Amino acid sequence: MSEPFDENNKGENLNNTGIYDFDDKYKETKYNDDIAGILKTANRESERSRALAAQRRKARKKRIITRLSIVIVAFLLVLTLVITGIVAAVRGIAGLFGGGKKDKPDIAQLVSSADLAAAGYDYDKAIDIIQSYGEKYEKKKELKAAILKYEDGKAKLVKFEDNTKIPHISFRTLVYDTSKAFDKDESADKYDRNMVTVTEFSKMLDSLYSRGYVLVDLNDIAKSSSDGFEFCDIYLPEGKKPLVLSQEDVSYYTSLKGDGFASKIVIGEDGLPACEYTDENGTVTTGAFDLVPILESFINKHPDFSYQGARATLAVTGYDGVLGYRTNPNGEGYQEGDIEKAKTVANRLKELGYTFASNSWAYTSYANNSLERLKTDTDRWETEVEPIVGSTNILIYAGGTDIVKSGEYKEDNEKFKYLKTKGFNIFCPANSNQSSVTMGNDYLRQGRRVIGGNELYYSADKLEDLFDVSKILDITRPVKNTVS
Repeated sequence: MSEPFDENNKGENLNNTGIYDFDDKYKETKYNDDIAGILKTANRESERSRALAAQRRKARKKRIITRLSIVIVAFLLVLTLVITGIVAAVRGIAGLFGGGKKDKPDIAQLVSSADLAAAGYDYDKAIDIIQSYGEKYEKKKELKAAILKYEDGKAKLVKFEDNTKIPHISFRTLVYDTSKAFDKDESADKYDRNMVTVTEFSKMLDSLYSRGYVLVDLNDIAKSSSDGFEFCDIYLPEGKKPLVLSQEDVSYYTSLKGDGFASKIVIGEDGLPACEYTDENGTVTTGAFDLVPILESFINKHPDFSYQGARATLAVTGYDGVLGYRTNPNGEGYQEGDIEKAKTVANRLKELGYTFASNSWAYTSYANNSLERLKTDTDRWETEVEPIVGSTNILIYAGGTDIVKSGEYKEDNEKFKYLKTKGFNIFCPANSNQSSVTMGNDYLRQGRRVIGGNELYYSADKLEDLFDVSKILDITRPVKNTVS
């Protein structure tokens, strides 16, 4: 049965034959759906494209910003360097012409440094330190008061009347562990006769200080000038008197190992000297085990014991190393790196005020050996030891014996002539007198009292000007029947 004919939709219901066509309606609907799907797909693709484009723009923008930031940072860095350079140049030019503004040092630190110099009777240096503050130092009451104090202290100094009366005392390596040094083995008697203990030396310093002694350097006694050698002026407070202190054989020989002696000098993290000591278990400790660190600690507590920064004169050999470092290329235990280590220690000791002297290279008696042997030994010291401790004008005779039995050094003495060519002009033989100083036209000779067990036991009377031996002797020493 056919559907009723829709009079109002003739064109839609009829095909070309005038008969209503359901297939055309279906096709039209499907076509519309396909178009909608295509449009929907196209929209999705369009949105995706826009999103990708946005991402690309964002990434490109980020790259541009990053590159621009790098350029800006680089520019600022270059600009900073340029400005820093310009400022430094301007300050340098201003300083060159005296117009630059200098940073003012801390007043408290300045006064502290000046006080230390003044404590060692170097009042001129103390005043210079204060005046280094600048032209306006007088407007600072602390600085002005300090200078007045130093000027007053300087005015009270008096000139020491006779440099030939300056005593010189000398020591060998100090005994640290007496139980090992004096243990009755084959070396015990030698140590007992020749050495002083750490305890004894410390007591000696206390006595010397209480009696008004002040350390001076050998070069403070006399100096070479165009007119020949001449005595220097030494100004000290009333009641103070100069004293020279030296130590020979400061090499810490391997033969002392295990016998209670320090093994080397080292510089601690505080910049001060100390000594290493190795016990029977091989444990290494660091401390005041010999003369140098004991003396340095004492002067830090009593700066007025040192005249203008003077310390001890250290005489070194070279055949078994220097300062405990095995620096002889042909010696036992030689280590190439020890040369630089020893040099570092020596440089620091010199900064602190210590002076180095030759003790010969092989601890050779220049008096009892030939001129050729003296030349060979001196040349070797110059080659191997001088590069470590620096040049020196001081010779401390090994064994103590002078190259002349008595009298002055003369130009016809070939040994003296050769030693002069090597730069030596201060000579120190052993001498038991309280003081022994002679000066020639081109040299100074000062005898030194070498103090060891024998001197403490048997020559106490010759040490009375320095200390009371009965209060000095270490109770751990072997018992002696004679102390006179």
